[in-house]
Amino acid sequence: MVDWFRVESVPVSVAFSPMGDFLATAHMDSVGIFLWANRTQFADITLRQINPHSDGSTDGSVAGAALVAMPTTAGLVDENEETVEDVEMDAVYMAPEQLTDNMVTLSSQPKSKWQTLMNLATIKKRNMPEKPAQVPELAPFFLPTTMSVEHQFDFGTSDAANIPTDPTSSKLISVSSESQLARILYNAHTSRVYAPVFEYLKTLNPSAIDVEIRSLPVDDQLKALKAFVCATTCQLKSKRDFELAQAYLHVFIAVFTDIIKANARELEPLLAELRNELKAQWDTVDNLIRYSACMIEFMRTK
Repeated sequence: MVDWFRVESVPVSVAFSPMGDFLATAHMDSVGIFLWANRTQFADITLRQINPHSDGSTDGSVAGAALVAMPTTAGLVDENEETVEDVEMDAVYMAPEQLTDNMVTLSSQPKSKWQTLMNLATIKKRNMPEKPAQVPELAPFFLPTTMSVEHQFDFGTSDAANIPTDPTSSKLISVSSESQLARILYNAHTSRVYAPVFEYLKTLNPSAIDVEIRSLPVDDQLKALKAFVCATTCQLKSKRDFELAQAYLHVFIAVFTDIIKANARELEPLLAELRNELKAQWDTVDNLIRYSACMIEFMRTK
């Protein structure tokens, strides 16, 4: 049992949405349908130890079911009003990053993050304005003025006169073409420790991840691309962040498809190892999904 709560009216019917993000309930002496939102979809929820035989009270560090007010059409309840019994728990369960080394584990990142990353091109195309921004016909026009007490226009200066002729006086800052992800990949490829690569990508939003992957340099004998393939293979072998590795690899292949085809012989050993590891991990996940689906169907039709 993950969580439970109590209500004042006895429920007579309960149904979850297909995605598990909403719960619809019908209650005795009520003709309406009450809709509940799953907080785990938009907030971090800490698991706690639950006693299913409790009557709602707190038994030491084991919490009972909290009494929750029924949803209303008036919106959210005032923050000053306590609708849920505050339960002080001495022991809080902290889920480990991975239960065992042989278990394929998903990340704790919200699923909207990697889903947005995989469909970022479609989202940008959908949000693109239908018509480009038009410059107004009567745009404001400003004339330069002289530095004097009297307000006079300076017609002798021009924009060309303000351009410095001395290259040493230029205020342009030289920007390195090597991105932060490329530097981390180079260091990881040298030390053979690829965990910092995914730790860095986890801190970025989907747009920043897309920019970082697209900014990988293709010079120096494809060193950055090779390091990314090795990092993904190593992450799959660790059986952690399975869906993130899939999403990052999806963007990587979509961006560098032509380069991978042109250098197929050079990248073939690394890609073959990645393909074998990816197939092995996916077969494990696919078998578990099929087994769970069969068990659910068996319990429903039994």
